[in-house]
Amino acid sequence: MKASEGAYRQSGFTLLESLVALVILSFAIALVSEWIGTAQRTVDKIGQHLAADEIFEQSLDILSLQTFEQTRQGELNINQHRVEWRAELIKQSQDQVFKRQPNWNVALFNVSLDIYQGSSLITRINTEQVKQWQVNFPDEER
Repeated sequence: MKASEGAYRQSGFTLLESLVALVILSFAIALVSEWIGTAQRTVDKIGQHLAADEIFEQSLDILSLQTFEQTRQGELNINQHRVEWRAELIKQSQDQVFKRQPNWNVALFNVSLDIYQGSSLITRINTEQVKQWQVNFPDEER
């Protein structure tokens, strides 16, 4: 009888073992794909922030040509990015009691830059800039 018992033995996996292996493999694939998706989003964010640094520097170069005397907000387009900027006056020499250069106005501005790629905000940066412009007095006041 021992010989006949051995004849009925199967080699291979049962249906239950195959299903358990499939479930484990599915979880492993789901975890790996989530990990790859997270890594891709992280790489995209790093690229956006690296681009934002360069956009910030270029924006400051462009804004260094502005006096903020008349225009204190605007929009720039740099390398497929949109930069919305606002300059708020903090302090100016015209308001000071003692002023060394009466023909010049020196002002300190808080400049806010919102950097967008498409419609999504990448970053918001605040900085301060000093600006100066010549004050034109009417002839009778000089």
